[in-house]
Amino acid sequence: KINANKIATAHTMDDQAETVLMRLLRGSGVTGLRGIPPKRPIDNCLVIRPLIRIWKRDLMDYLKENNLNFRLDSSNLDINILRNRLRLKLLPLIKKGYNPNISEVLVNIAENLNDVFEYMEEESRKAFWDSRMKANDGEVAVSLSKLLKRDIAIQKEIVRMAIRELKGNLNRITYNHWQDID
Repeated sequence: KINANKIATAHTMDDQAETVLMRLLRGSGVTGLRGIPPKRPIDNCLVIRPLIRIWKRDLMDYLKENNLNFRLDSSNLDINILRNRLRLKLLPLIKKGYNPNISEVLVNIAENLNDVFEYMEEESRKAFWDSRMKANDGEVAVSLSKLLKRDIAIQKEIVRMAIRELKGNLNRITYNHWQDID
């Protein structure tokens, strides 16, 4: 309504840890295990997450110390929602019985995989444009001989880039699709 070109969310490192665990359980690869990016363009808008490097407990302490109010979304307590079950049931179980620092571990995994992803994405982009032969409405052609000369990880990214160019996104593209293409 106001034609904003940026939207700020209050995602914290706790949300990052939950996201990585949720995606791990769903079987995500490097791209998904990167977690929540600090900023991400969506259409003509930039979603920014200025609190993504802050733990929720630190944020809550800050709000309390400064007598600032906050909103609690009651749907966050609904354990029928996977993220909430992870937050309210599974993470406390892992912290108590396996690793009290699991949230930090999950955030570190996201950061490390983000570094790997950024390198891979740059190399894959170069390889995609080198392998791409043509693109028409409803068609993207990639040179099979050039594709097969690449490392398997780059091959997968080239295919993902071709799908994204063709389809506009990677929604509902799973590992099974990659296996079918392979």
